[in-house]
Amino acid sequence: MNYIETSFLRSSSFDQLQAIPNKKISFKLFYELLSGMTDEKQFVKRKIQILKAKKLDACIDWRTPNAIIFNAFGIDAKRNPGSDAIKSIVSYISDNTIYADLNENIMKSKFGINLNMIHEHDLQGVNIMKNQVHNLIDDERKTKLGFNKVFAKGENNSEIYSAVELDKNLFIRELANQIVKSTNNPIITYPILLNNYDGSLDLYLRCMGMHNNNVILTGRYLGKNDGHDYDHLLYITKDDIVYSTDHIFKSFEEYGYLKLGNAGIPLEAQ
Repeated sequence: MNYIETSFLRSSSFDQLQAIPNKKISFKLFYELLSGMTDEKQFVKRKIQILKAKKLDACIDWRTPNAIIFNAFGIDAKRNPGSDAIKSIVSYISDNTIYADLNENIMKSKFGINLNMIHEHDLQGVNIMKNQVHNLIDDERKTKLGFNKVFAKGENNSEIYSAVELDKNLFIRELANQIVKSTNNPIITYPILLNNYDGSLDLYLRCMGMHNNNVILTGRYLGKNDGHDYDHLLYITKDDIVYSTDHIFKSFEEYGYLKLGNAGIPLEAQ
């Protein structure tokens, strides 16, 4: 299928998007648009994009990133309050045009969250991701792996790709460990989760591992939207074509992990 990422939705007209066959969009797209509704100007701009997305003839995967991760280990996240809350807010915003009382009115819903809370949650998630990667940046690791900036640009070097596969396997074990801790259910054990893992997170983990290595090796820091971009990968399979104008997805294509439609350039620019 063809996955429409947030940047491409915002930079393309409805007709251009509608012309793409077999489209799919995700919970993450709506979450991203909602989290940026910090004032009336942003509300008006982002509501236009939400209405555009809803009008598209596209499949919508409403699962949260956490639900997708749980599903990959054989756990059916039947209760998905995060998804239900975002759907409810998207529906409410679609039918209302006044920003002033929006947060108060949304808070009256059964989910008890509003745009301010979504924005704060988003900032917390971005800061946690940044801190985790920043803590990995040290000269000792660079020296031990023996990489350089040329390898970090995604050239076909077996050493760095082997390191990414190692990171992927470590990530899988850590995710399984975190699920065991968060569920606190004696039936859900670490060996069972590893046995149940279906491989559906591999693309996500490889791209994240490669980009993190790139950041570490070049001494840079994660961009403010990199956490969002990582989450979009959870909704993408290796057979999908991704439509995005975000530079990080171009990097993922250069690594050989995914394919971009229109080379990541908006249709109107071609």
